[in-house]
Amino acid sequence: MLQVKPNEKGFTLIEAVVAMVIFGIAFTGLYLVFGIAMKGANDAQKRMHLNLIANQIVESISAETRRDPNDDLNPFKTPSIYNADLQDCDSFGSSDIRNSWCNKLNEVVGGFQGTNSEQKRSVTVLKLDNNLYVDIHFVIGGDSRGNNTSEVVMARRIRP
Repeated sequence: MLQVKPNEKGFTLIEAVVAMVIFGIAFTGLYLVFGIAMKGANDAQKRMHLNLIANQIVESISAETRRDPNDDLNPFKTPSIYNADLQDCDSFGSSDIRNSWCNKLNEVVGGFQGTNSEQKRSVTVLKLDNNLYVDIHFVIGGDSRGNNTSEVVMARRIRP
């Protein structure tokens, strides 16, 4: 049989339980903070990807302006052919540049869910005073009340 001498040091059962409760409370707080930090990092990553896609769209429209001025695909001649609602990629032909924009958007942030009425995936190109104005508006994610969305709005002017 094990004998405990009165001068030996150690933890009593009550001390061990109290230590476990304190550790549990501290760990719960850290776990909640970690979850909030992960959500923030994921949201920032989505916004970064949306900004990159928006920049790629502007760059591709800008590259198309180098076409012959009489070419129908030149945005300065027919800017409306670059307008797009990127919710449904099947609405564009396989050779249409808007199809590649839509597919890239779906690869990065997923397909259009429609769970939030505020969701938007639009590209608008207007010609005013010999300049092209490209407006891109992406709103993704969120629930039916519009909570937890990621939004990117970009407006660029392309000079001739």
